Amino acid sequence: MVLLVGLSFRVWSTEIKIVVKRFEHGRGSPIASYPVLCHALSMRLTPFLVFAIFAVPAMADDTSFRTPSGNILCGFRDVDGVQAIRCDMLERNDTTPIQPMPADCDADWGNMFVIGRTGSATLECAGDLAAGPESPELGYGNVTKHFGITCLSEKAGLTCTNDEGHGFTLSRKQQKLF
Repeated sequence: MVLLVGLSFRVWSTEIKIVVKRFEHGRGSPIASYPVLCHALSMRLTPFLVFAIFAVPAMADDTSFRTPSGNILCGFRDVDGVQAIRCDMLERNDTTPIQPMPADCDADWGNMFVIGRTGSATLECAGDLAAGPESPELGYGNVTKHFGITCLSEKAGLTCTNDEGHGFTLSRKQQKLF
């Protein structure tokens, strides 16, 4: 597996985005995106030279998938020994999250679900996607298992559980943590 880290920016705006891509079997898929906002008064970007110093999290073992509808994107992650899956919903019928947004969340809330190898499932505050729309499809009736976390794709939705029996079920119609 080869990781490619790229830096993109708009010269006349204040947006910088760092994108990490995994290349495997001739395909590249984004596995992380780190938007960085710069204040126009404190940082000047020129088209000639931009330096970026940043740390990419240790991503020893990553794999991603999407549901056949393309509405749920999931990524298994092993970041610094913490193993989990995060699944993001692009659309929900109910716009009210199943848990209230925490006061310290300054990104998206209500669409990102996480379950670790152990412990309960939670919602996550995040401004990126767990996987890209070009991730491999986990067809209906198929199962994937990684890090002791099992995910089953069905027409009714996606269910992911850890070995302790905790997890989540996701569909446009309903989201449930258990």
